[in-house]
This record gives sequence, C-alpha cells and structure tokens, in this order.
Amino acid sequence: MKLGWDLWTGLERRLSSWRSSDDPSPGDLTWGIKLQNNPETIIWRGLQQYFRSGPWTGIAFTGAPELFQNPVFKLNFVSSEDEVYLSYDLKNISAFSRIVVHQTTNYREGYTWKEATQTWVLYASVPRDSAKCLQNSSCIAYSNSDVREGGSGCIIWYGDLIDIRQFPAGGQELYIRTNPSESEAKAEPTVEIAVIVSIVIAMVSGLLVFCYCICKRKEKCRGKVTGTFL
Repeated sequence: MKLGWDLWTGLERRLSSWRSSDDPSPGDLTWGIKLQNNPETIIWRGLQQYFRSGPWTGIAFTGAPELFQNPVFKLNFVSSEDEVYLSYDLKNISAFSRIVVHQTTNYREGYTWKEATQTWVLYASVPRDSAKCLQNSSCIAYSNSDVREGGSGCIIWYGDLIDIRQFPAGGQELYIRTNPSESEAKAEPTVEIAVIVSIVIAMVSGLLVFCYCICKRKEKCRGKVTGTFL
C-alpha cells in the first residue's frame, strides 16, 4: 500500500472509509499525509483534522509508535523532491493483512488473517483511546471495550463515575482524565519544599564560610602578636 503525494503530478493517495457497513461509497473519514515542513499522517473527518501522527523520526511517527512497533509489517516513509509517501512491507509475505478506516468508530485499524480461527485479528489501532478522550472536553474517563490481543475498542464515560471497584487482580484498567490545574496544585508543595531546602543549604554554607574566614583572621592576628614579642 502506498499513501501520500506525487509532487510532480499533484496526485494524492488517501484511504477513505465506507459511508456505512453496507454502502461502499466514500465516507467523510479519510487517512492521508499532510504536506508541511515535517510531513505527518492525518485522519480527517471531512475537512476537520481528527488525529495526527506527529512527525517522522526516521523509524516511527512520534505520536503513533504503534504504527511501527508491530509484528506484521515494516513501515517505510519517503520524503523527497518527487514524492512524499508512506508504504508498508509485510514481514511475512505469505500473511494476509488489511487496513480499515471506520466511519462509525473513527479508528484506523490494522488486521491480519488468522488461519487457525478463520478470523481477522486486530494488531494496531489509531488513535488510541486516550487521544479520543482528550479531544472531547466532556470525556471523564475511558477504557478498552475488548481487552484481548492488547486491547481494542473504546468506552468513554461522561458525567459522574459511580460504582467503581478496585480488584487486586483480574480487573480492567480505567483511565481517568484529570484537570491540569489539579496536577499543578499537587506539584506546588514539592516545589516549595525544594526552594526552602535550597535556601537553608545556602544559608548554612554561607555561615560555614563566614566562620572559616573569622578563624583564619584570628590565626593571622595571633601570628603577628607573637612575632612582635620575639
């Protein structure tokens, strides 16, 4: 698969969702490459940017490491005067793989065919649940709807969280969104303590230096007095 731009002809290749599960006409969710100083992959909903991968580091995209860290394919990114594109090479050429952009879930998902169970198995998904939650100002918490195969699907909570239980083992991870101001408030006492400790250390060090200088002066004075009497 080749995703990106032919800069000579202006041709752009994007991956588009179906309008619905039974309507293969193009939907409004697309995945492609945005041309800029540091090109990156973008998921658009219509004209609105929905998710971005971050710039290419040479081995992966900064905001989507899961695109690189997978057992199915090798990721290649090319940015030259002629082309800017992303391509995939299967690590196992006998394997079957597909990438889908979902109109309803807003995910770009990668699947590989599992012969033993005759099913498609999810191996990568973007954006992550955290990205979806942070993009929604009303989101309180999020979790995977299916914890198998590293987790997939997304459950997002709105409003108050009630009836939450903590288990020593066998439970499901719940990620709760916090207000940045709360994190800053928690960090303030630590900063204040650090400042106070620094001031105390500086004062003690200054006092020791002062005492040392006084002692040296006294020794010099004693030497002068002794020399006079001799």
